[in-house]
Amino acid sequence: MMTPQRRRLMKMKIQRWIIAVNNREMVKVRDLAKLLGQLNFLRFQIQYASLISNSLNHLRTQAVKNSGWICSVLPNRRVLGNLYLWMNKIKQNKPLQLEDLKIQALLTTDAALEGWGSTLQVQQTEMMEAGKQQKNWHLRNSNQRETQAVLMTPSMHNQLIEQNQIHSLTLYSDNQIVLLEEINIRLAPIHIPGFQNNKADALSRLMWRGDYMIKPEILQQTMEQLQFFHQLDTFATRAIRQCNRYCSIQKDRRAEGKRGAFNMNWTNEALLLHPPIELIPRVLQKMKLDLSVALFLLQSRCFEKYKQLLSPILQIINFGPTGLVLKKGNPWECHQLKLPPGDQLDELTTSIPLLNNYSETQLQKQDQYQQQFNI
Repeated sequence: MMTPQRRRLMKMKIQRWIIAVNNREMVKVRDLAKLLGQLNFLRFQIQYASLISNSLNHLRTQAVKNSGWICSVLPNRRVLGNLYLWMNKIKQNKPLQLEDLKIQALLTTDAALEGWGSTLQVQQTEMMEAGKQQKNWHLRNSNQRETQAVLMTPSMHNQLIEQNQIHSLTLYSDNQIVLLEEINIRLAPIHIPGFQNNKADALSRLMWRGDYMIKPEILQQTMEQLQFFHQLDTFATRAIRQCNRYCSIQKDRRAEGKRGAFNMNWTNEALLLHPPIELIPRVLQKMKLDLSVALFLLQSRCFEKYKQLLSPILQIINFGPTGLVLKKGNPWECHQLKLPPGDQLDELTTSIPLLNNYSETQLQKQDQYQQQFNI
């Protein structure tokens, strides 16, 4: 932490340089080097000091290369950004604590042009989140996308962070330049190679409105095991439908419900629900309005996220990794999109009041599944 006297002197010096640049004054290269030396002295306290001085360093290097040390140079207005950043940092004068961080959680992030993904591991709990890149964010390069992915994590995992009172994280990222000072969580960044960042990379390249389906032989095995046979495939296309009656997520004259599954009445229907990830909240709300029984196909990540909103679960089956259960469609190859990470869960769920439709044995089974999966 700077002393009040040193802080005042540094503010005055930077202010004089700002005035000189605005007035288009010639400055000596040696004076510029002297300023950079004084700013470098603060590198221990101010993180990313070398990045804040990049324009000033470039100006000095080019001047020395072209004319040597005994010369003057006309600063361009690009260096004003560096000077104003230094002024803000010196005004804030945040002290740097030397104590070792006690790591409370592990955060892994990745970002792509299509979206971003993150995994947060707290003790034995691992939560995965993913999102799309919005057009109004104007992210111009990979560094900005990676930083945005990390900044989105606290808000998406807010409940878990508050419950465990997390104040420090170990950040694993395949990008070496991630600037984070806007959040009130201390980070210990660690770089990992991109090929080891599997889960976060898959989440960042996730197919949200997916051309993928559960393998027919696995679905048949599930139905026989649960003794449930669906009559309507609610979110499908003509190419990946699982039964004759289906509602399409695209325009299809052969599909039922020309305006989609949400405009149909689901009451007393035996449904197969494998919706796009972004439509899961609407599906859960629709099931509460229209009393029905459904075989709900969810990834483990979505199950953990929405389990409080699910209708009562009668039975649940874990078929293991999605890569072994789901079948990709053709568009995946050209867009380099990936399957959702985690396990594939098949839940037999109902929104019909259980006391009127199911025996006590089935109610006991439901309680067992709720205890097993901590619902």
